[in-house]
Amino acid sequence: MAEKVTNGNEKLVKEYIEKCVYDREFRIATHNLKEAFRGLLPCCLKDEEQPHLNGICISQKHGIIRFVATDKKRMGVFRIQNNGDDLEDFEAIIPAEACKLALKIFGGIKNKEILITVGINAITFACDKEPFVEFTYELMKLNYIDWENVYPQEKKAIACVNSSYVEKAFKAIGGKQTNIHITDESQPIVLRPIEKDIEKNIEFLIMPITTLDEPEEVK
Repeated sequence: MAEKVTNGNEKLVKEYIEKCVYDREFRIATHNLKEAFRGLLPCCLKDEEQPHLNGICISQKHGIIRFVATDKKRMGVFRIQNNGDDLEDFEAIIPAEACKLALKIFGGIKNKEILITVGINAITFACDKEPFVEFTYELMKLNYIDWENVYPQEKKAIACVNSSYVEKAFKAIGGKQTNIHITDESQPIVLRPIEKDIEKNIEFLIMPITTLDEPEEVK
């Protein structure tokens, strides 16, 4: 028998389900769901004056499912290709608490697919294969910010670097702010710390990883 998990009041959840017109259904692998929520939850903003930012915006556009979260200082974007579900474009905001609950429920489930059903008022997460579990949570009745106008449309230079090098570089140069200069994917990334709106003389170069180089483990 399927285990059903709700976020509290059974009567309210039943009302949400009855009011919903479930016309947005798609499947996502458990590892993708966990990667999206774990990566984006730190970007959510807890602010009573901006409640729409205390959640993750989920949408589809041109066959791509997008998860977005921002606190207006940073923004996380997670994208996956729609796996073939016949789905119209949509957008909804999942409260951060619902995302945390989803991680708690599905965090230990591996190599499964989660059926996500987005309605007008609520969202349902369900694993229809053993272990059978599902839960429904109310969606935010708010509009999300126009994040696509914030996101750069063209990536002129993308450099692949070892993340440990980047972390050590920021610690090495110090400063509360740092200018990052990327000119070409084959050229070093230059970091210059800023103090009182003036770039300091010190620079730190991080060499990109080329197709011939394997990233080294930094201890």
